[in-house]
Amino acid sequence: MNWGYRVAALYISFVVMMLVLVSMAVKQDFDLVSPDYYRQEIEYQNRINKINNTQKLKEPLTFQIDDEAKQIHIQFPKSLKTPSGKILLYRPTDSKKDVLMDVLANTDNAQSIDIAALQKGLWRIKIDWAANDVAYYNEEVIVIN
Repeated sequence: MNWGYRVAALYISFVVMMLVLVSMAVKQDFDLVSPDYYRQEIEYQNRINKINNTQKLKEPLTFQIDDEAKQIHIQFPKSLKTPSGKILLYRPTDSKKDVLMDVLANTDNAQSIDIAALQKGLWRIKIDWAANDVAYYNEEVIVIN
């Protein structure tokens, strides 16, 4: 085997390797942060206003993760009556695992969320809620073990 065949074999193996890498890159799934990313950016001032309202609360909303019971306990301010809204458990690495639910506070303005079925790792809990005709927004990073 002379040097011409070796150069051709090297060139062909390089081309095959590049084709394999390109095919792997094309099959890779790239998710945007959310499907309606641009609409959310336009409405961001509303979120800022809700965050400002949240910071003005005398009694803040609190989170507590109970690893043994596999639950997140959310305590809404007791001074506010009947909170309503949405809770989003957001998985940054896989949007297909996101969980959206309604705020269903009990008589003590508390809510428990079962997290036994959720994958371990980093999550963001986003609560867009309202009480007494005032809108609020809380966001917290949590780690499920």
